[in-house]
Amino acid sequence: FGAVGDNTTDDTDAIQAAIDASDSVFFPTGNYKITGFLTIPSFKTLYSNIGLTETTTTDENGGVKLVFTGTETACFLGDTAEAQNKYINISGLTVVTTGTYDWLFKFKAPLGLVFENVNANNYDIDGGGFYGTTETGQTSWINKFINCNMGVPILGTQYNFLHYCSDSWWNSCYYSGGLGFGDRSYGGNMYTNIHFDNTNYPINAAALTIAKHPDTATTNSKQTSITNCYFDNNAVGIQLNATITALANLPFLATI
Repeated sequence: FGAVGDNTTDDTDAIQAAIDASDSVFFPTGNYKITGFLTIPSFKTLYSNIGLTETTTTDENGGVKLVFTGTETACFLGDTAEAQNKYINISGLTVVTTGTYDWLFKFKAPLGLVFENVNANNYDIDGGGFYGTTETGQTSWINKFINCNMGVPILGTQYNFLHYCSDSWWNSCYYSGGLGFGDRSYGGNMYTNIHFDNTNYPINAAALTIAKHPDTATTNSKQTSITNCYFDNNAVGIQLNATITALANLPFLATI
């Protein structure tokens, strides 16, 4: 579709054309300059065979890197015409920003997403990492994040991961910076072998905050497990509370 991957040519339209034309898009080795954002409809797969590479903005490591240079709501945005973004697979891509992006990834009530070997950094001080929104009438669940790294600035003002996903799984991942990792689900999640790092000290952000889903009046009924995780350089490690503002201070069903 004409994408060059030389870190100079604007590859936005070529990559979007490939995504629109096929259910599965393969990225050869290259550093792809994106001046806007990419829309990812449901049932799409984006992948390479490279695996994780460094999240610098240079092209020295010879991997597959998408460098987003514009000013947008998100680098990767689920199709906003859909009621829910479903079954999107992203594997082996490295994503970095030199522009101003609210989020690296933003999906509506994600269902069945699989992220594997995804390495992403948002260098915008007010930008976040992954945002899985809540949508009325849609339940976000059964998502998997495996061997992924996601970071925002240490003094960032946004979450490195914020979601409402229940019955989902995170394994062998690294999340760093900003307001930390926010879980606002119905529960049933598993966090295994995760490194939570470098949350924003001045505002006492927690590395992992589990707060109740906004559509329920009580604490979550499903068990969440936090197993073999490492909490490093955070103002607070784990915060379990019933409300976003921690007024009720009611604990969740959690195994740590």
